[in-house]
Amino acid sequence: MGAEMVGLSGGDGAGGGDTVADRLAASLTARIREGVFRPGDRLPSVRVLARAEGVNPQTAVRALQMLEDAGLAEPRPRSGWFVRGARAGVTPQPGAGRPQAVALPALARQILGDRHQPGLMAMGAALPGPDLLPITTLSRLHATALRQSGNDLLGRYSDPAGDPALRRAVARMLEDRGLHRSPDEIIITNGCMEALDLALAAVTAPGAVVAVESPAYYGVLLALAGRGLRVVELAADSQTGVSPAAVRAALRAGDGAGGRLAACILSPAVHNPLGGSVPVAARQEIRRDLAGAGVPLIEDDCFGFFHGPLADPRPLLAFAGGDGMLCGSVSKTVGPGLRIGWIVPGRWYEEVVQISFRRHLSHPSPAQAVIARFLDSGGHARLARRAVAEYTRRIDLLIAGLRRHMPQETTVAEPQGGMNLWLTLPQGLEAMAVMTAARRHGLSVVPGPLFSPVGGFASSLRLSVGSVGPEQIPEAVRRLAAAVADFR
Repeated sequence: MGAEMVGLSGGDGAGGGDTVADRLAASLTARIREGVFRPGDRLPSVRVLARAEGVNPQTAVRALQMLEDAGLAEPRPRSGWFVRGARAGVTPQPGAGRPQAVALPALARQILGDRHQPGLMAMGAALPGPDLLPITTLSRLHATALRQSGNDLLGRYSDPAGDPALRRAVARMLEDRGLHRSPDEIIITNGCMEALDLALAAVTAPGAVVAVESPAYYGVLLALAGRGLRVVELAADSQTGVSPAAVRAALRAGDGAGGRLAACILSPAVHNPLGGSVPVAARQEIRRDLAGAGVPLIEDDCFGFFHGPLADPRPLLAFAGGDGMLCGSVSKTVGPGLRIGWIVPGRWYEEVVQISFRRHLSHPSPAQAVIARFLDSGGHARLARRAVAEYTRRIDLLIAGLRRHMPQETTVAEPQGGMNLWLTLPQGLEAMAVMTAARRHGLSVVPGPLFSPVGGFASSLRLSVGSVGPEQIPEAVRRLAAAVADFR
């Protein structure tokens, strides 16, 4: 498209606020998502934008900078602003194709504790950046909640399904992403991991087979192992997530004994650890295939708020057909310490709420009240937009550093969204050994075998940028390169 495209209007995107620059950025974002401007196209110049939209040049510049912050556009010296090109996708390896028992090394607890080790840069656990946490706002909301409703919050148990105000706020938040559910269809949980475990408890029995993306988040694999379930792997890509073909192959294979899969766990918005996002047409196809096979979908939406600027924000459950459950939380945005998550369990509502009730009786009321107020204020939407822009910037810095300082044979699977980066080391290097060496150099990373039910991805690492600020990334790369150099 040429630079003289004018008359832009409408859309929900990089801006999302109420200023003139916000509205102009949202308008440009909508046109990019619709394909009016494609990767590599030159955007309207500052002069053209200002004249066409009736704004001053400073406002036009600010709108274009918002697109840059959102990862949608990039300035080129003396040439103008261009739609950012698509990243290169990488599928680390095909899925195993047959049911596997889950056997993981006992590293998960160590990884979660790395953030508290003095002198250790924590790129292991995928935690939100401390500089992005809304501490001041949450402190104020907490004080207000206790002052206004302290007797109720501290003096009684909450509804077993969760605080009604919080369930209403979550329903409105999901509505903004295209999933229409009433508050009475939502159950509050102790984070996303408990939501996933509740979903598995409702639809599986020991020995059953569940299809899972590969590589798979090790927390999901631990939950599957804890329930005595077997896994069939679905190869995922760092740009397009899992493919309909991979899902169909798993459905045909079934449980390996002539029966169907018990469930399929997918993260279509933002895959962990690869960062891929399933395209809309593929989401619709997967939804139809699962419905036709009668296999319940368990949607892990933990990173769903960090979808890339060109990705569709709708959960897979927003598309018609079949049974399924959505599991999410604010752990990656507002903070994991609050332990606020949710499940939308569909036809398994009564079973899930009973399991939750037997486990907890209820969930902490003050935290629920604070998050309900935060969501109602619009704070979460603003926080997620800021986090997406910041993590995109950090990932870009990390990729640039790795390409400069890591061996040439290193493969980087560039993500479409999220806070994680997956890389594969040169042949002959073992991720477990590099992880140990990296700790000696003051850096924690997660080895690939944790993301496989049978210890696959032996040469891969996951790096997370949430806990490492942009000014720390060059040093993190230096420490990783030094760990790799120990073996060369």
